[in-house]
Amino acid sequence: MRRLFPPARGDYILLSGKFNRSCPMHGGDLDIHAKKIISIEQGELKSSKIDARQKRALVYLSGILLCLLLIRVISRKKQSRQ
Repeated sequence: MRRLFPPARGDYILLSGKFNRSCPMHGGDLDIHAKKIISIEQGELKSSKIDARQKRALVYLSGILLCLLLIRVISRKKQSRQ
């Protein structure tokens, strides 16, 4: 199964620059104007496996959620008819 965003751990970086709690250039948003960025440690992809128990739980919980949603839709339709 291909994932859109694979699980990963990001890079560790050292950043120097100006921290702005309320930046006048960006409409008062919080930001950092970086002057120097140094990569300390590169990130890596992580593998995460889903076991059979987790898959079974996902199927059961999805079924329960679907049943609850159907009950809610049916009860709202009955209320709107009255």
